[in-house]
Amino acid sequence: MGRRFGGKFLSARWLRNCRRNWHCREGELDIVAVLREAQVKTIVVVEVRARASNYFGSALESVTPVKQKKLRIATKKFLASQTISYSAVRFDVASVMGVKVEIVRDAF
Repeated sequence: MGRRFGGKFLSARWLRNCRRNWHCREGELDIVAVLREAQVKTIVVVEVRARASNYFGSALESVTPVKQKKLRIATKKFLASQTISYSAVRFDVASVMGVKVEIVRDAF
């Protein structure tokens, strides 16, 4: 539910050509999209975290250095599978609590 809601929110706001739940052996990318109206062709990888509360830490805190490394490796695999090249990659974290979505851009 959280990833679906987060993806709809993001694609409506500032991303286009969203792909959801892209899998490879190294892991999964929740949302991969192209940044709208960017000067440089930028791919945005969004890690979506659905939370009931921040009692156990924020969404950003839950994306550990190990998880970040896995996301970077999976992103390299994703980019290698594409016929289009991109000039920049950005990693964001989306926190979904109920119907509230908060985005941390350039999270890592």
